[in-house]
Amino acid sequence: MQKIKMIALDLDGTVFNDDKEISKKNREAIQKAIDAGVVVMPATGRHLFGLPEQLISIPGMQYAVTCNGAAIYDLKTKQLIYQDAIAWEEAADIVKEQMTMGNIPEIYTDGHGYIDEIAFERMMAIDIPPVLKDYARKSKIRVKNLEGMIRSEKKNGDKIHMLFDRRYPKIRQEAFLVMQTHPH
Repeated sequence: MQKIKMIALDLDGTVFNDDKEISKKNREAIQKAIDAGVVVMPATGRHLFGLPEQLISIPGMQYAVTCNGAAIYDLKTKQLIYQDAIAWEEAADIVKEQMTMGNIPEIYTDGHGYIDEIAFERMMAIDIPPVLKDYARKSKIRVKNLEGMIRSEKKNGDKIHMLFDRRYPKIRQEAFLVMQTHPH
């Protein structure tokens, strides 16, 4: 039988329950695997600084695959190991289009999640689970003009994240049609 060398863990709804907590059983299983020499890492859509401390503080947890694979970090040094970014011009254009449509775009870059102040207020007003709103309050950096920040700082995007009101699925469909016009 081959020895397991690496385990990549999905977080939300897998390692973590609906309340975004890790069970004692899961934590112990992760620690047992690390102690056996297995590389265990989160593989998530979250950005680096949105990773739950209760997971990354497990002794021996060294790497994280973030932003749906677009960025890989060393957790100890916070050093970026790998990146497949969206060019800043395209990221700014996407944010502009989505803000104009009244949507809620965020950009994940440099290990952080950034959101326009107007988009943040939209997020707080829509029908999404309270746990997502709490996560946004804790993990997103609010900026006055997200598109302007991306353009002035030439910030490439690891991920463009969008939130939608569950009551209006047509808005989500329209946003995805616009997103398909972008090559990345």
